[in-house]
Amino acid sequence: MSTKQEISQEMEQKLSHQLSMQIMEVGQTILELEARFHDSFSRQMRDKIQRAKEILDELAKDCMTELTSERMKNWQKERLQEREKYNFTRKKDTWESLTPNQELEYQKRLTRKMHQGFGR
Repeated sequence: MSTKQEISQEMEQKLSHQLSMQIMEVGQTILELEARFHDSFSRQMRDKIQRAKEILDELAKDCMTELTSERMKNWQKERLQEREKYNFTRKKDTWESLTPNQELEYQKRLTRKMHQGFGR
């Protein structure tokens, strides 16, 4: 009997974590909308978003795991990390990293070769 209880408790914990993650995603979206588009919303929409934030705070305190609650409230940090995953850097070509003296010397050599003809 105790193994069945342990299994059901584990299942409840997994489900509550999954639900907590989903609520976190919804919460992050609502908080981001409120932060970015606050001035664009009508007064009624602002009131609805404020009510949604209050409900999210209640859920965060009562139902969500502490980790997901913190992640939801720190949505800006979370979004920044997501963007950084997709950033890429490109290796600079040699000519982009020349010093001014090297660039001047390169231009002189190139001009000299143009006058002589590239084939020679």
